[in-house]
Amino acid sequence: MTSDENRLVATVPRDDARELSDEAIVLRVKAGETGLFRHLLRRYNQRVYRAARAVLRDDAEAEDVAQEAWVRAYQHLRELEGRALFPTWITRIAFHEALATKPSARSDGPKKLVGFSPGMTGWSRP
Repeated sequence: MTSDENRLVATVPRDDARELSDEAIVLRVKAGETGLFRHLLRRYNQRVYRAARAVLRDDAEAEDVAQEAWVRAYQHLRELEGRALFPTWITRIAFHEALATKPSARSDGPKKLVGFSPGMTGWSRP
């Protein structure tokens, strides 16, 4: 951690974790305070679920994908750098997990979009 990150981590007492920024929580989790990760989960779980649900259109599958997205986010938290905000990052993880889980993603061969050809500027009517 840099000295700026150390100052940010040390400025807020443990009891006020709900008032910490996402960045501060991520830094503290990376520094070993893993229990703080639950605050991120509470803040963004509905968003993660909705991203998965939008792709899968199935509540149970969306819940499974949301859970897997949180596990992957926790496992790869050290890879989160300043390029993306945490909510964007976790939502992308959920979205990609949902796409990978979607039954059409597991079937053979590419799918052809009905009513669409590469040279078109819009949808054709049958």
